[in-house]
Amino acid sequence: MRHGRAVVVGSVVLGATFTLVVTLAPVVRLAYANVRLHVALNTGEALVASLLAYLSIGRFGELRRLRDLLLSAAFVTFAVVNLMLSATGTASSDDFALGFVIWASVFGRVVAAGAFAAAALVGPDRLVTARVLRVWTAVAIALAAGLAALAMVAELNLAEILDPELSPEAAGRPRIVGHPLALALQVALLGLFATAAIGFLRRTTVERDELLFWFGAGAILRAFAQLNYFLFPSLYSEWVYTGDLLRLGSYVFFVIGGARELRGFWRVQTEVAVLGERQRLAREIHDGLSQELSFLQSQLASSHPPGPEMAVHLRDAATRALTESRRVVAALVDVAGADLAWSLRAEAEDVARRSRATVGVEVDPDAPVRADSHAELARIVREATTNAVRHGGAREVQVRLERAGDGARLLISDDGSGFDPTTPPTGFGLRSMADRAALLGGEIRIHTAPGAGTVIEVVLPGQ
Repeated sequence: MRHGRAVVVGSVVLGATFTLVVTLAPVVRLAYANVRLHVALNTGEALVASLLAYLSIGRFGELRRLRDLLLSAAFVTFAVVNLMLSATGTASSDDFALGFVIWASVFGRVVAAGAFAAAALVGPDRLVTARVLRVWTAVAIALAAGLAALAMVAELNLAEILDPELSPEAAGRPRIVGHPLALALQVALLGLFATAAIGFLRRTTVERDELLFWFGAGAILRAFAQLNYFLFPSLYSEWVYTGDLLRLGSYVFFVIGGARELRGFWRVQTEVAVLGERQRLAREIHDGLSQELSFLQSQLASSHPPGPEMAVHLRDAATRALTESRRVVAALVDVAGADLAWSLRAEAEDVARRSRATVGVEVDPDAPVRADSHAELARIVREATTNAVRHGGAREVQVRLERAGDGARLLISDDGSGFDPTTPPTGFGLRSMADRAALLGGEIRIHTAPGAGTVIEVVLPGQ
């Protein structure tokens, strides 16, 4: 991505400079007692992690990739851990639950960082089936229960993790002190975030996924944050550390990546909407203007001059073609306000009378059909009738709209020649009808055979 190298180098320089300054310059305070700021930082990070979890879950629902599932699990766990740490900001150091929360938070961060690092190492082609998803859910529940049990059996007194007599304010240089397990977990977190940084940045060069790049850049700062947590006492909930500031910086990168991902999503949605509108206009031109012009062409190309009756039809067709062209240009297709039975009959009869075919229309007034679907249903009837009389030579077309369970069913049947439904269609008509049915949330079914007529069935869901 653009300026990618500069961002990565800047992240490394920022984390290294920050760590060196607080390590080599004893006059620089590395911790400030501010409970409210500590709570605010953890709460803000929990909200950011929740947003990223939502984004990752959306990507997983769309692509079903293992990587997105791992990212979802990681950010959900980060959100829970930060909320737990926010709660410790108001707890007393003598509170029995405080030790449990501290241990559970450390264990939770290791699990979240492990999922985060694993996501950086998994390729985009690893998909998740429904069965695998159920297994992962069971494993996650068991893991959460195990972490809670592990925190319970651990020494639940904060003093067992870090000597409460050791003030962070007095630590002007690195002091690697505390419970060995806590120190080991900090080192594990450092390694996991460093692995995630390398993995995400390498994936970015291959997949060109900008979100992964920002995850990688943020993971660099997070690795330096863990280094600060290891070098200085860092388990007091009422103190704000240099490691907390670096951790906040990592979330800033995560937010930038999430924001750019959302912007890209809306850009794609806009492009999809434009494509959909173009397809809609293509259907309108085909089902309206194209049909009228085709009729005019076929009649004017005839070697026999049109009689008075046909001249009237030609004039009417030209008028309708002009109307259709104006309708397409203005993108205003709205017959939803008209009576549905009248609209269906008008569309079918308008096509059928040119070939002197007869039309019957029957509409059940209790059929649950939304008003905004009238236009699409009328267009389907028009297209089906056109196919029946033009390609099937039908002399009779029957249109029936009826209730079908909670939904409705539209049937257009004819006595034409029918066709082989296994033969791929060469025109745009069947696809146009299928697209219109899909827009209404329904589906189209075609019942036909050579010499047996055709029945077009449109099944619509309940409102």
